[in-house]
Amino acid sequence: MKKILIFGAGHRVKDNIFPALSSIEYDLDIDFVSLSGKELVSSGYQTKCFKFGLSEIDYSTYDLILISVPQNEVLKVVSSINKNERYKILLDTPITREINKFTKKYDIKVMEDIIFLPFIKIIKDYAPINQIIMMYSGYEYHGLAFVKNLIDKKILHAKRTRNSERDDVLIKFKSNKSAKIFNPRDYKKGYIEITYENKKKIVFGNKSTYIEIEGISDFIDGENYVVENIDLVKAHQDIKENLIVSTNYVNDIHIFKTFGLSNIFEKALEGKFSELPNVINCYEDYKVVNSITIRNRVKWKLKKLSQ
Repeated sequence: MKKILIFGAGHRVKDNIFPALSSIEYDLDIDFVSLSGKELVSSGYQTKCFKFGLSEIDYSTYDLILISVPQNEVLKVVSSINKNERYKILLDTPITREINKFTKKYDIKVMEDIIFLPFIKIIKDYAPINQIIMMYSGYEYHGLAFVKNLIDKKILHAKRTRNSERDDVLIKFKSNKSAKIFNPRDYKKGYIEITYENKKKIVFGNKSTYIEIEGISDFIDGENYVVENIDLVKAHQDIKENLIVSTNYVNDIHIFKTFGLSNIFEKALEGKFSELPNVINCYEDYKVVNSITIRNRVKWKLKKLSQ
């Protein structure tokens, strides 16, 4: 039996964290900490819910502590925990400047789920990647973390274009590699296209959106590898050939994020906590995208003043 303590009970906990915990192969005892002291998330578990700031909690009894609260509450929550090497603490994104500054001296990791998709290594090992397009499928620093993990080259330039017609981020890497992230994020209709130097492609996500935007319906060697649920992904994650020669469709890319989280939780509970994303690296991703946004705001204001 593994004991988990979760700070928070919002949508992220309900829609991603709890389903991911429910899918891993451990018997779990999950407790919560919330402002109200009422737990409204889990079902089928014997749980407690502590009232934040008013309950005595023995953190040493927990195998993993998850913090998924509003950004402005993170430091308050982290400060309430008596930091100790034995505590495995996972923060949710984003990692802002304040959070990075306060937590980087502790061994705290981050729930950056998108870089723990089950087939990341297979995609990377197949051949050098030339370009990645994330169409409605990556939100800012999450998207940046994903493309950085796959291309693994130094970022030379990042630019954001936002106006009434478009909102996209272009990232140029060393060795003439690039990635484009198109917003807004919508996992139900988004897709990801990866093009290799040998011109082969992998596409996964929403098939209808891909056909509509690309204007094509001719795909790489058919659709014999169709991802319908987490169990199917798990069962096929080692079948390298099928993944590479076919196009992979799901109704909702959201399913991959949940599975990425389950991989993170399993690593933490299996004694591989040190392999998880650290605070400093996640802050670097946030900083790149946030600086782009700040530059855009300055440009918009200057343009408006000049008119």
